[in-house]
Amino acid sequence: MASAASPIDAWKAVANSPTGLFYTFGVKGFISLPCFSTLLTVVLLLSDDFGLSDSHAGWIFGLHGGAVAFATLGAGYVIDTIGLRGAFTTACLLEVCACSILATTQSVNIAIFALCVLAPAALAIVIPCCKVAVLRFTDESVRHEAFGLLYVVQNIAVVLASLAITAGRFGGSVGGLSTWRSVQAINACSALIAALFGNMIMEPERVERDDRSRASTSMWQDAHFYRLMGLNTIFIFAHSMFRHMEATFPKYMHRTHGAETFYELFITINPVLVILCVPLVISEIRRRNSRTANVLLLGSCITASATVPFMYSSNVATAALFVALISIGEVIWSPKLIEYTLSLCPPGKEGVYSSLVTVPLFLSKVLVGGFSGHMLERECPSTGNCNGFGLWGTIFLTVCCTPLFLTIFRSSLFPNHALDKEESREKLDKEESRENYGSTSETPAAKGP
Repeated sequence: MASAASPIDAWKAVANSPTGLFYTFGVKGFISLPCFSTLLTVVLLLSDDFGLSDSHAGWIFGLHGGAVAFATLGAGYVIDTIGLRGAFTTACLLEVCACSILATTQSVNIAIFALCVLAPAALAIVIPCCKVAVLRFTDESVRHEAFGLLYVVQNIAVVLASLAITAGRFGGSVGGLSTWRSVQAINACSALIAALFGNMIMEPERVERDDRSRASTSMWQDAHFYRLMGLNTIFIFAHSMFRHMEATFPKYMHRTHGAETFYELFITINPVLVILCVPLVISEIRRRNSRTANVLLLGSCITASATVPFMYSSNVATAALFVALISIGEVIWSPKLIEYTLSLCPPGKEGVYSSLVTVPLFLSKVLVGGFSGHMLERECPSTGNCNGFGLWGTIFLTVCCTPLFLTIFRSSLFPNHALDKEESREKLDKEESRENYGSTSETPAAKGP
């Protein structure tokens, strides 16, 4: 594939990618619908259908994320061993099982099993699998655009997930299921379609592990691995905003505007803005040749600012502004973080690397889930007044940790040569070798930090 010389050429090059890329987009769209609609309704399902308190529902929401992190430890090896087709199909069928159980079971223990075992296993496989598929089916020169499109597809699914929630409100009276169980029935159908797309993906040519020392070096001796792990750990705080949109925002809206409030329609602002803005933002970043560190810092600052309107008002305008600011920040930093992470993965080990470096992000759900339930019970209980300033002000302080730590650890996370030229992994290796050992004909294995 020819190198893209301009934004228009880049998008044309993406359009000429192998069909496996577009089957990947199909999987991403149909599997994201059940993933997001479950996250947006699970605390309400646990409280309304199973009678759990805010705190208990929040902790189970958090355990779901912790289970994803645990399953992720082995998911990368699964992808690299059985290939994209097998991994996609397996993950989607696990999601079908999880959603079917949540739609029908009367046992809270079985529901927790589906939420904390089956669904996490599916997510742990499919999320890095989509990233690896984009990496393998696209040319390096247009990879940023391809990851942007993956993000657009994901957000189209979020719109559909919100509509699925609204459909569940009306479908319960027809199918005999409750609102939140009706949503899970829709989710099971969507996950089954995703499995069909996954089964149509043909493996690209096997990625050859080249003879560079870094490709054969243990990742525990790889400085890039620790750099990526640190970067993704710092973004725990920015990612927590999405968890609050899933776990805190629904109950907050019900308690300030009534139980019949269609909070999911406010959430559709997020994917709509992402769909509209991603191509424009990505093209502008390419045109400006913006540094990765600057892009991530700007986006995380905007994400952190999203809670400020809620600190002073709880009307529908501030609810819309809350979601809009999260969306604008997300459009700026999220595709770039994915691209930068995958760019430093050694050939043939993308599954393992991309899975393990995101473990901290999933672990954050454990803390955010419990934190959300505790803050709701203290600042916005089911009965009594809701203290928006205390609730959202605390969340604001936590999210600000991402831009703060990006600034403090900038030089360690983004070496100058990577900032200035966004060089390939091979050039980064050679540069580090010259810095540490002097210019020689041999390139020693990199050491951990």
